[in-house]
Amino acid sequence: MRKILDILRLHFSGGLSNQLIADSLRISKGSVFNCLQRFQAAGLSWPLPDGLSQIDLQAKLYPRKSASTDPIPQPDFDRILAELKRPHVTRELLFKEYRETFPQGLGRSSFYERLSQHARDKNVTLHQNHIGGDKLFVDYSGDRPSYIDLETGELRPVELFVASWGASSLSYADVTLTQTSTDFVQSHVRAFRFFGCVPAALVPDNLKSAVLKASFTDPDLNPLYEKMAAHYDTALLPARVYKPRDKAVVESNVLHLQRFILGRLRDRMFFSLAEVQEAVLALVRLFNAEPMQLYKISRLERFEALDKPFAKLLPKDDFALQEVKMDVKVHLDYHIQFRKHFYSVPFTLAGQFVEVHSDGVTIQIYKDSVRVGCHKKAQGNYGYTTLLVHMPPNHQFWRGLTPEKLLLRAAQVGESMTLLIQSILNCRKHPEQGYRAALGILGLSKKYGKERLEKAAQRAHHFGGRRQRDLVSILEAGLDQKPISQDDAQVNRPVTPPLEHDNIRGGLAFKLNS
Repeated sequence: MRKILDILRLHFSGGLSNQLIADSLRISKGSVFNCLQRFQAAGLSWPLPDGLSQIDLQAKLYPRKSASTDPIPQPDFDRILAELKRPHVTRELLFKEYRETFPQGLGRSSFYERLSQHARDKNVTLHQNHIGGDKLFVDYSGDRPSYIDLETGELRPVELFVASWGASSLSYADVTLTQTSTDFVQSHVRAFRFFGCVPAALVPDNLKSAVLKASFTDPDLNPLYEKMAAHYDTALLPARVYKPRDKAVVESNVLHLQRFILGRLRDRMFFSLAEVQEAVLALVRLFNAEPMQLYKISRLERFEALDKPFAKLLPKDDFALQEVKMDVKVHLDYHIQFRKHFYSVPFTLAGQFVEVHSDGVTIQIYKDSVRVGCHKKAQGNYGYTTLLVHMPPNHQFWRGLTPEKLLLRAAQVGESMTLLIQSILNCRKHPEQGYRAALGILGLSKKYGKERLEKAAQRAHHFGGRRQRDLVSILEAGLDQKPISQDDAQVNRPVTPPLEHDNIRGGLAFKLNS
């Protein structure tokens, strides 16, 4: 207002040019010209009439625009923010739909600016907009519930697993004893069953159960976690290290769930993992059913509208694997070692590397994604489980043999031979080793006859001999025809099993030569 009076004074009383007035008042020359033009258009004269106030002068020179009788319709920005969470929906599309409904509505720039402001008021980050059915964020809580171990009386903390959808924030919580890959994967299986659908991608943190080696471009993923993701046809997008905004949804929900669950459980006592899980699941359902402060509707309602319609269907069967082991080398005897037991594979794979899957009941072996072996899981006793079809032809000479058949053939020779064969089968680590030794001994009946072989077996069994060469020595020396001396036939004399090796003759050879 003061500058208007100064312009008029310097122009009419001072006689200064527009440029000098602008320089003096530090305004543009155009502003000076515009003010004088408005003064002339208003029909006023200088000096100003008496009684004309400064407010009246401003109103005559710069009259206010009359309010429109048809105000510009404002978009429903809450609905627009919700629509942006749906797949393939963009701001440009929503703006065009708005202008189709209200052709005289906001322009594009005003529409985008007011939408951004509304998003900031709602504490929503537009550049990290979450598409419905797209991502499920998973993490573990730092604070943990616990239960009392009835056997030891100790308070045992358990892990609290949390999974949250990006668009709706619907959450699931699970408790496990550990954060191992098996427990981590099984928590996912239960989460998918709880949601009734699968996201397009999983966003885990960089714990070892998910990521063996973190990398934004090419992370090394846990093989069991990869197999689980493949089973459910979902992608794995590990969060970047030290980038909490990558998983802001689950970080926020972990905090909310910690307070919601642990606060309500603070005075409750549990005596098993199952009791903790039951209580946590009941509180999760309550958490999802409560209205959210910003949206005034529950997470479950938002999930039904935003995430579930665009998520993937659950497969027919749950993921069942409990362990995956990569790059397992096949030994030269065409067996692999897994959990302190040896399992056979086709002999042609000896010296190569395979992949082992275990579901707790069976052991499945794969080479280049093709299953090459399947065994029932055995106890970890360093024993052998061998399939006949895996053996090379020259190792299948005992095809169809069983310990029962060998003992039946031994019984046809005599009681001592039966005891000897039984002893041989019991002391060999691998069935094939026992079968070979037994067949070699029984085959001696063709040369020496069953009667002599039975007596030789009696002497060999007495002295602890269990090898074919022991019986051959007895038979060739004719010792089977001699009675065992009184000194040798001491009853219940403990016999130390001989050390067996191809380069050691054993105690029996020295006994025979004495």
